[in-house]
Amino acid sequence: MEIRNPFDLVKATDLSDVEIEDYFVDFPGAASLLARIKPTSPMPMVIFGGKGSGKTHLMRYLSFPLQVRRHGDGEAGRKGISSDKYLGIYFKCGSLNAYRFSGKGQPQDIWSHVFAYYMELWISQMLLRTVIEIHADCPETVNVPALLEEISALLDVHPEVPINQLEDHLTHFHSLQRIADIAINNCGISKKLDLKIVATPGNFAIGLPKVLARHVPTLRDVLFVYLADEFENLTEHQQEYFNTLVREREPPVTIKIGVRLYGIRSVRILNSGEENRKDSEYEEFRLDTELRNRREDAQLEFATQLVRKRLVINGTIASKQAETFAPSEWFEIGDQDSRLSAEGRNIAEKYVGRDTPAIASLREKLIHGIKIKASPGLDKNEDVNEIIDLVRVPSNIFIEKVSVFLLYRAWARKQSLQEAAHTISQSATEYLSGSGSRSPHAVVMKHFRTDILAQLYRETDQRQRYVGFGTFVKMSAGLPRALLTILKHIYTWSTFLGEDPFRSSKVSLKAQTDGVAQASEWFFSDARAPGPVGTEVRDAMTKLGQLLRDLRFSDKPSESSLSSFSVDLLGAQEPARENLANAENWSMLIKIAGGQHDRNEGRVDDKYQVHPMLAPRWDLPVARRGAIALSGDEVNAIFGTNSGDAFERVIKRRLSPMLAPMFSEADENGSRKKEVRPLVDPSLGLFTSDE
Repeated sequence: MEIRNPFDLVKATDLSDVEIEDYFVDFPGAASLLARIKPTSPMPMVIFGGKGSGKTHLMRYLSFPLQVRRHGDGEAGRKGISSDKYLGIYFKCGSLNAYRFSGKGQPQDIWSHVFAYYMELWISQMLLRTVIEIHADCPETVNVPALLEEISALLDVHPEVPINQLEDHLTHFHSLQRIADIAINNCGISKKLDLKIVATPGNFAIGLPKVLARHVPTLRDVLFVYLADEFENLTEHQQEYFNTLVREREPPVTIKIGVRLYGIRSVRILNSGEENRKDSEYEEFRLDTELRNRREDAQLEFATQLVRKRLVINGTIASKQAETFAPSEWFEIGDQDSRLSAEGRNIAEKYVGRDTPAIASLREKLIHGIKIKASPGLDKNEDVNEIIDLVRVPSNIFIEKVSVFLLYRAWARKQSLQEAAHTISQSATEYLSGSGSRSPHAVVMKHFRTDILAQLYRETDQRQRYVGFGTFVKMSAGLPRALLTILKHIYTWSTFLGEDPFRSSKVSLKAQTDGVAQASEWFFSDARAPGPVGTEVRDAMTKLGQLLRDLRFSDKPSESSLSSFSVDLLGAQEPARENLANAENWSMLIKIAGGQHDRNEGRVDDKYQVHPMLAPRWDLPVARRGAIALSGDEVNAIFGTNSGDAFERVIKRRLSPMLAPMFSEADENGSRKKEVRPLVDPSLGLFTSDE
């Protein structure tokens, strides 16, 4: 029997109306996304959503075909729409072939009029088709002659063809659209736009719903909601038509505009210098931010429901299993206990009788430090053996790695390494015995556990672990498509490895690791602007990822779970600011609300996190904790168009204070500064709260 991947379809545009209905998931009660969009509110709304945020799925769910599916045909459907108090008219702006309405030897103001006229014809046909479908089985409830007369009155030129039923108006509007198509398409050849406009902008988009509400009982107290999706595909001047609808709307009409984060090109209205104002003419709803800011347990439950529906519809699990089915139980996560890790013991067995990679590296740096007089308190190689014996923890390679980390920290503070090693040895013993809850090891484990584990994996040639359902939910960071894509690739790898996921066997660590890596690469390629802009953003993100990775895997990382940074934009050049904004608009970066206070100057800088979907690409953490502050020059070197030399200097300058044996700052060219070493102060601790 062929095994279908339940996560194959990840884009709403690939789903039928039936699948949109079946796959739909919402938060319960007052937390509902549908309630936040407020389909019965007359206030227009701009729905911002990153690629894969579920914006299209949500808007299609509100559309008339899905309303009919929920309520049924005929009388049940009419009653359902009346009880909904809204009628959803969904359309994609990309379907308009918007590029046709520009150039060809015609001034822009002419094209603005033509586009508005074309939209009026298009909207009128959608409305009439909807009304015809609603009352197909009971036309006698509508005063058709009066309705037809009022629709004809909306035209500036009365139809020459007989109009005896609604279908006649629909045919007439379609013929007007065809005439417009011919004129527009041939304009590029003839350089003439031979088109007669027979309707005033707004007459159909705003006027027709008024007429329908007066004459169609089902629509008498219903709000007509235009659901205009993919708004980013329109030009600045074309968006002004919809902005004018937002400004000039009248009951019973409103509009919900779905757009990517970067997609608003204008808030001006037609033939005026006026602009629509947020919270006056319209309100905003940022979908991926809303999803990302929900409580962690709510996000996990939302994701669980997504998976349950997919598995039931696919036939992987029975519907009666769904309520109790827990996806998190079907993914291996390995042994995460740092004290009694069987996994850690297996790794340590490779190094029986020889130095672990962490100890070998420490030994080499201590010896080099003696040569250049940079190892405080050490004079000869025999001293190195003493330090190594004190720091080594044969029973637990993870705790040994923590001990090495603590020694590097003491070394960076110019403490006596012998005294520090004795303190570290005692701390390790206390921690392993369970009595050292406040020991340096316990404090480091609280803040740096995942980073030290990541370093250990890297040193022992293990792949970084991004495993477990909860991790995948965090990685998606408000983009349901990202979660589904992770699961899609993991499921494919799991079945390839002969596993039976969600049926009889858990998904292995290998399937998860390979699937996550593949999904991360997909995101890096998919979530970027096209053309040269996309190339610049991808290059900038690669530099940023390299910097954060090198800092994370340095000898003495100063920040834990480093995936974030703040920026001083005052010193940044325009190309760098543009690339930074583009990286945010295409969801490669997540902007953190509230920013970050600069410690020295007191200003509030913008703060960003690398999208967790990209974390596996550079071995970064999924969680957000520590952050580095980038100066204007550093922003220019990473996000600007500067040469690679500038970025290399940033790398050297940033890493120098975190690398043994010198732990010294570098000058502006990346060279280590000469320094006067202070006398060792044995009172200095191994950990301070500011780190």
